[in-house]
Amino acid sequence: VRVVDSSGTVREGRDFAADFRLSAANPRGSSIEELVSRAVDAVAVVETPTSRGTAFFVAPDTLLTNVHVVGPNASVRLKRTDGRISDARVVALQTAVDIAVLKVAPPDSNPTVLPLGSGERARVGQDVVAIGSALGVLSDTATRGIVSAVRTLGGLTYVQTDAAINPGNSGGPLVDDRGYVIGITTAKFKTAESLSLALAVDHAV
Repeated sequence: VRVVDSSGTVREGRDFAADFRLSAANPRGSSIEELVSRAVDAVAVVETPTSRGTAFFVAPDTLLTNVHVVGPNASVRLKRTDGRISDARVVALQTAVDIAVLKVAPPDSNPTVLPLGSGERARVGQDVVAIGSALGVLSDTATRGIVSAVRTLGGLTYVQTDAAINPGNSGGPLVDDRGYVIGITTAKFKTAESLSLALAVDHAV
């Protein structure tokens, strides 16, 4: 995982958040176990010839991840929780905010997708769960923490959390206590304890 600066170009500009923001998520009162059980089905391991990371479904045929996960590749391999393996095309890169959009075909007939919330409106102290492929090999790893702060760095909004983040988590969802994605896991500071950043999902435009 790494911090991406604000330089770069947008290959395709489109309001993905508006397309994929859903009206219903997990109801309040759901346990962490129930929340994670639902969320992991929407998360996939991303494999390229040189790296591994995480992506998550926001529509039956569409996933979000980091640009630095997909690299220069036009397609990537996905491994799902149930063992399925499929290829996904990289259809858009927003390099300035380190967000990549993937497409799979055909779409799932009965998919689990994650609704998008808002990292900019995250509450300091609220519970969050990070889900991803820790170290690139430990898929469906869930770690729990809180929102430590909401920060603006280089003109971008990040959700700071003390949830454990490791290489391989890049591109995975940071989910709030209602099951909404509020951030895309982006960075961990190796010289600090319990200090990780997720790019606010509001930037998925």
